[in-house]
Amino acid sequence: MLAVLALIGCAPQPQQPAFGRPQAGITPPMPGAADPAAPRTRVGLLLPLTGAQAPLGQAMQNAATLALFEGGDRGVEFLPRDTRSSAAGAADAARAALAEGARAIAGPLTLGETAAVTQAVRGQAPVFAFTSDEAQTGPATWVLGVTPTQQARRVMQAAMAQGARRFALLAPDDAFGQRLGAAMAAAAAAAGLPAPAIQLLPPRGDVAGAATALAAQLPDAVLLGGGGAFARQA
Repeated sequence: MLAVLALIGCAPQPQQPAFGRPQAGITPPMPGAADPAAPRTRVGLLLPLTGAQAPLGQAMQNAATLALFEGGDRGVEFLPRDTRSSAAGAADAARAALAEGARAIAGPLTLGETAAVTQAVRGQAPVFAFTSDEAQTGPATWVLGVTPTQQARRVMQAAMAQGARRFALLAPDDAFGQRLGAAMAAAAAAAGLPAPAIQLLPPRGDVAGAATALAAQLPDAVLLGGGGAFARQA
């Protein structure tokens, strides 16, 4: 969140009126003095405050509040808006933030929501998305999450440092899993290693059976591209 505050400094800023003749009864601020009435840069903070991802969204909103407090920048004001854990909700939240004067967007969380927000914003304000999908990067959209390529490369480097040479991937057959597989294949090729064994599962696929089949190929390390019940079953 502190990184977001730094990046927001690149957003278009409201024009400040030049000081002219003081109006009757109004004392102009001294140069360099903080003006509590000065306009602040509004930033739409798009998070899932309801729906399946609500606990994570609330935690991130708390983190944003703390980051703003620690940054001590009174020139920035967050406008928290609920994405309702959906792409349509994220687009509505972005439009609402823009209508209230937001000059930058922080969020949303997922790749589907980010794509919807990019379409809704249409370059009217920079978007600093929390997604890890590098494909969402665009002329006015920055991806702040750790991407699948970065994750696969770093995990494989750590495993190779401990002697691993044969890798495998078990992940859901979705955009994230496919990018993990492509990143692992590229990293293995760059290191002169055998191509990784990649198993991508459709929804409700046999996770335990796929894990057993991968284990029979005797990999040195297996990257799991899913959490929760998927990881426990694997």
